[in-house]
Amino acid sequence: MNIQSSTEVKCGKDIHFNINSPMFRICRIDQIKILNSLFSPAIIFVMSGTLSVKWAEMEVEVVAGRAGLIHRCDLVDYSFDIYGGNFDLMIFSVSDELLRDFIDFSEINIKKADLLSAFEVFERTLPLHDFVRSVEPFFEEVNCRDGQLLSLKIMELLYLLHEQNTNICAQLLKGRVMKRENLEKVIHDHLLTPMPLTELASRSGRSLSTFKRDFFQIYNSPPSQWIKERRLQKAKELILGSNMSVREVCETLGFDNVAHFSRMFKSQFGHSPNANRTV
Repeated sequence: MNIQSSTEVKCGKDIHFNINSPMFRICRIDQIKILNSLFSPAIIFVMSGTLSVKWAEMEVEVVAGRAGLIHRCDLVDYSFDIYGGNFDLMIFSVSDELLRDFIDFSEINIKKADLLSAFEVFERTLPLHDFVRSVEPFFEEVNCRDGQLLSLKIMELLYLLHEQNTNICAQLLKGRVMKRENLEKVIHDHLLTPMPLTELASRSGRSLSTFKRDFFQIYNSPPSQWIKERRLQKAKELILGSNMSVREVCETLGFDNVAHFSRMFKSQFGHSPNANRTV
């Protein structure tokens, strides 16, 4: 995390904790920006108040008694906010090394998730409630800040999460193995497959904003516009060079609505796709 080592979190009367630790706490509104500096996935327990998490066009509110998983902030563009007069967030950062150690030590067979879920919300069950109580001293006593012991406690948390919901660890694994892929290859491989930009960004190992920036640097065009134009050009080639009907072309290229496709086609090329064809 790109936070100065002198920065500490203070919650209540006696709770201090260094946010460079794999465990830390947020109890002030000005500290919420710390979450945007996380470059490891993290488990967030909302002890009191409400945490608002936004990404792309989505928003989720996590109320007291629930928890959530966020990924590295270089993979997903998050925006965070906190509501409630008294709020308290308990954060557990899961590094790649710690996750690898957990998998090796536990010998649990975790199947990697097919898609990266930007945010996972889950209930704080009784075992998780007991775990939270067990780590309270780590936020209160300086002598409880041994790094190896903190890592063991987070491994305990991962085991409890896996017992409760196998998708949590699957998502952590998905985030760990993601690496930045060649953007041009990703676009080439999925150009004719209808897919939201958020998914293309995920497959390229980039956040949405980084994906858009890198795409523009390569193609000198916004991705939505460039992809639409290339798909329409492919549709034109199929209409003129094959016996496929316009409807068949739409189905082949993933255009759901023939009428909408026809309007886009006419806007792009100046004439309707079915001028000389039967839909």
